[in-house]
Amino acid sequence: MIPIIYQYKTTGQDWFNYISQGCTSNALIQYVMKVKGKINYPILEKAIRLSFDAEPILGCCFMEQDPCPTWETINNLEIYPLCPLITTDNAQQEIDKFLASELWADKSPQLKACVIRDEKEDTICLKLNHAACDGAGAKYYLRLLEEIYRKIEANEIYIPPVREGKRTTQEFYKALNITNLKDTFQPGSAELSSTWGFPTVENKDMPSRFTYEICRLEEQDFKALYKYSKNRGITINNIILSAYYLAMLNLVEIKEGLKEIQFMIDLRKYLPSGITQTICNLSAIVNIELPVIEDNDLGKMVSITAEEMKKVMSEKPYIHSTIGGDLATAEGFYNVRDFINNDWENIKISGKCTPMISNLGQLTPQLLEFGTALIQDVYVVTPAFYAPAFMLGLSTYNNRLTLCASYYTPGIAREKVKLLLDDMCKMLKELV
Repeated sequence: MIPIIYQYKTTGQDWFNYISQGCTSNALIQYVMKVKGKINYPILEKAIRLSFDAEPILGCCFMEQDPCPTWETINNLEIYPLCPLITTDNAQQEIDKFLASELWADKSPQLKACVIRDEKEDTICLKLNHAACDGAGAKYYLRLLEEIYRKIEANEIYIPPVREGKRTTQEFYKALNITNLKDTFQPGSAELSSTWGFPTVENKDMPSRFTYEICRLEEQDFKALYKYSKNRGITINNIILSAYYLAMLNLVEIKEGLKEIQFMIDLRKYLPSGITQTICNLSAIVNIELPVIEDNDLGKMVSITAEEMKKVMSEKPYIHSTIGGDLATAEGFYNVRDFINNDWENIKISGKCTPMISNLGQLTPQLLEFGTALIQDVYVVTPAFYAPAFMLGLSTYNNRLTLCASYYTPGIAREKVKLLLDDMCKMLKELV
């Protein structure tokens, strides 16, 4: 019997994230999930395999072709180790090894997991390719996996239905009454100019190596931060963005002028209720420009950031960056690929690449439960970038805030990243 190959359309955002892998970043969104005790591994492994039935894009390969690539289903998924069980006496070493491994969109399924088991507890690690979905899509996957696990536990022959989520920007445009992209597009509003970047290290003799650093606010400090934000009517996101900006200024020793920070927006919040877009890319990148202040006062910077954020969001630059990406696809995949690669070469020469921040917010409103196994801790490892690009990732779970930076040495020095995160955490704790 000849296997049936199903094809799905790719989007402009899929293209950009696919092209970035191995060029600007590893294009991976990863989870580290600590289980209280042991998980039922056979059920989890089955739930992960069935999640490919529920969300078919996960079981596809990205097929390069011009003018428009496609997603094509993989019919022999059983040959891929989608969730191996790793027994070890050094769990952290295995976690680091998994996080450093690649997952290529054109060579394998778009998701990989493992269970790392030591004498005391299990750790579940998940890896999703950014070509298939963004951070909001990755958050949705956690809830999907929990749901499938629970239903298998209740009924071992359970088969999940195929989810009907869309993978398009059309509903976003429809919600904003945009009917003609070219007429609406304002190129100037989509421009993301860079005037600075994370300090880099020149060492052409050493190969690039993935690494990551985390800093955490535990429950007491996080609740104090939450109370501070509520009392002042300012979002936690603006507070952390302000701390990031000040810490970056301290790191590069900038004393005056204006500098920009780049942040991510989930465009799903603009969709009407009833429109489901889950495993897909539906995000935008926006710059916010902030002043350098003399006294490095975080409280003062938070107020400035909140006002500037209102101004930036009222101008809706995310509309134009999204349109710009969609219009670019008319040039064909290979032209887009060449443009991105050439742009990255110019960035490396200039050394200027705006520092980025991506806040996934609260990962789940309640603690995840896989049967009797409670997930007591989760944090996200956002995509690792090559110098001079740099991203800070934020996530919250169980009243614990995690700041995570993944990157490649030697282009970015671990000591510099640690200084940045320590400075941020110190500022945030002193603020409240």
